[in-house]
Amino acid sequence: MLTFEFLSNKKNVSQKLNILAILFMVLSVLFAVVFYRFYTHSNANFDRMIEIHTKPLSHLVEIKDIYDVNIFGTINQAKNVDYLSEDDVKEILLVANKLTKQAWNHYYRIMNDNVLHVENKDKELDTLIHETEESLLKTYDLINQYINQYINHKASDFSLRTSVTKTNELLTKLIKKEIDLAQKQQLQIKKKRADLTLTIIPIAGFLVLILIYFMLSKNIKNINYELESALSLFDNGKFVVFKWRAEEGWPVEFVSNNVEEVIGIPKESFFEGDTVYSNLINPKHLQRVTDEVIQNSVDGIDMFTHEPYQIRVHDDKYLWVYDSTTIIRDDEGNITHYVGYIHGIDEHVKKENDLKTEKTRLDFVAHHDELTKLPNRILFMDRVEQAIKKYKRRGEIFAILFIDLDHFKEINDGFGHDIGDKVLQEVAIRLQNVIRDIDTVSRWGGDEFVILLEHIKDTKNIVNIANKILEEFRRKIIITKEVFFISTSIGVAMYPNDGKDINTLLKNADAAMYEAKDDGRNNYQFYAKEMTSKAFEKVILETELRNAIQNNELKAYYQAQIDLKTDKLIGAEALVRWEHPTLGLVSPAHFIPLAEESDLIVHLGNWMLEETMTQMLRWQKEGLKPQKVSVNLSGKQIARKDLVQTIKNLLEKTRCRADSLELEVTEGFIMKHPELAIDNLNKLRDIGIEIAIDDFGTGYSSLSYLKKLPITKLKIDQSFVLDIETDEDDKAIVKAVVALSHGLGLRCIAEGVETQEQKEYLISEGCDEMQGYLYSRPISADEYKEQILT
Repeated sequence: MLTFEFLSNKKNVSQKLNILAILFMVLSVLFAVVFYRFYTHSNANFDRMIEIHTKPLSHLVEIKDIYDVNIFGTINQAKNVDYLSEDDVKEILLVANKLTKQAWNHYYRIMNDNVLHVENKDKELDTLIHETEESLLKTYDLINQYINQYINHKASDFSLRTSVTKTNELLTKLIKKEIDLAQKQQLQIKKKRADLTLTIIPIAGFLVLILIYFMLSKNIKNINYELESALSLFDNGKFVVFKWRAEEGWPVEFVSNNVEEVIGIPKESFFEGDTVYSNLINPKHLQRVTDEVIQNSVDGIDMFTHEPYQIRVHDDKYLWVYDSTTIIRDDEGNITHYVGYIHGIDEHVKKENDLKTEKTRLDFVAHHDELTKLPNRILFMDRVEQAIKKYKRRGEIFAILFIDLDHFKEINDGFGHDIGDKVLQEVAIRLQNVIRDIDTVSRWGGDEFVILLEHIKDTKNIVNIANKILEEFRRKIIITKEVFFISTSIGVAMYPNDGKDINTLLKNADAAMYEAKDDGRNNYQFYAKEMTSKAFEKVILETELRNAIQNNELKAYYQAQIDLKTDKLIGAEALVRWEHPTLGLVSPAHFIPLAEESDLIVHLGNWMLEETMTQMLRWQKEGLKPQKVSVNLSGKQIARKDLVQTIKNLLEKTRCRADSLELEVTEGFIMKHPELAIDNLNKLRDIGIEIAIDDFGTGYSSLSYLKKLPITKLKIDQSFVLDIETDEDDKAIVKAVVALSHGLGLRCIAEGVETQEQKEYLISEGCDEMQGYLYSRPISADEYKEQILT
């Protein structure tokens, strides 16, 4: 050891060698010849032994790097850790260790059996070493193939986030074991060298030590070269191997040749000027990467992986990478280098981002209405639940507004669902413009919307928003040149007064909304307890009305119509009545509005048409002369494109003549969809059915449309007839309607005539026809036959 230190001081080597040469020159010459062959043979064999036994140590470095990069990299790529259990890893390493040991045993056997017989034939020695190394590398390839096949069998795809801590620990133990074995072998070599030295004359010993010193120095200098050669085995792989100095910025000391192919950065760019690796890391990620290195260094973790980060490829383009890093320390434990591999994972990150985007999209779809993009029922319910928890704790209030669009179904029926959907989208936009940022508007389904109003300090806040909604919908909605006027009915329920749970609040807000509809629509109503019972009754009534159509509980009643000039029967108006099994005769004022809110009115209207046509034919077959029968058409029937065909089918089915039928429509329904109404009414008029305008004067009319309608009669509403004897306004209206009718070439009929004085006034003004209690109440078909027709 003293000799090694003596010679290792390079500053004094020449001087000391001169002194030694003078002192031992004579002895060196004398013994040089004697021991020349012995020394030469021993030195050559010793050189071979050093080369042979240091080769495995460098190969062990190769094994470690191969395992670090290939085995760890492959296992780390396993996308689902469930596919590789600890037992799987142990099985991999067991086979790998077994194959490795077999290779080394073969290696040592060949070396030990042949090295002393090779003598000084360097070419034979090199060939032998080369052949055994090739055999060893083939074994490595078999190990890698086995591992890849094993993992491919176990896992279907890969991910870069699998933890392999246990795997690294097991492999580290294996490598350490192999390195310890090599170190023991080197100690044996040193012992042989010491024994040899003791048998040689001091001069020869010094000469051998000098030779060993230079050989070991050369071997130490070649360690980095051999390490780099081992790392270069992966130049054609998907991993880029780096070696960084543990200095500021992490200067790159080595990088594998495939760097440009894998991550797109030329190899030479890492060694130009002041280029350091940290300059390539995205500034957004640099601090995190630095902190991870420092933390692992402090914690004594010499092998770790970074969370994915970005490095700059060129200009402003960045590439996502994943790396596994190993800390290299000197004998005193100081960090000198970092060695690791980097893998470009842009595709993986892209797939991951795509998955996140798809998850976000699916989450949005699951919690939002597809048509309006508003929160759906699920999301709204969740927000109300959160509001209940929050405001219960604070002791504050919030409100729920239940909104229904008045007569929206007529738009769907008359113009189709495409137009209806666009109207709903416009409604959603307008509601969002009215509410505050802290509030939530949700589409509940169909034409129903629900609003959650938070942070309510006073009912005035609710009133202000409700009025804004009503005002917003006074503006017309234009969809593809079609103009719509939509009103809303709004019900309000407040937490906690009107309910302390979500279901109660929604039920009471819904009840208040129906109260707003019953109050004429286009208004808002706050919940009151009596509304719940009324809403319940309405639900029951609607259910029973559906059953009434199937159970033949509906009946057609007839009220006679009289010619005012001749006082003769000219026909009758057919009116529906509901003979309820327990409630008795239910007034149309109770169930007709209910039917108009749903599709029931269409079924009810079609049933009434078929019933009256059948009855007309029955009377005619009996030789009676019922003249014409007038039947009311609802707005939803008028707006249906199949109206004309439906009536044609009924006429054919009942064999009733078209000229025996008159249809009454209200001006309000016609004005909502004038073009469609005019088209349908013209087609009905063409087949011989007469058309009358019912309740004329109670709605809004357009004289330009009125003159286009194929009508034959105007019907004065009974509200103008009731006080005609005393009310000058009613008299003026009746007089104007009669004049308008005659001016357009139409007949005029007044309904609700109950007194002789009303009749006489109508005659004096030139009204053509009348109906009312003065002549007959609405009566059943049998009564009408007995009292009117016979």
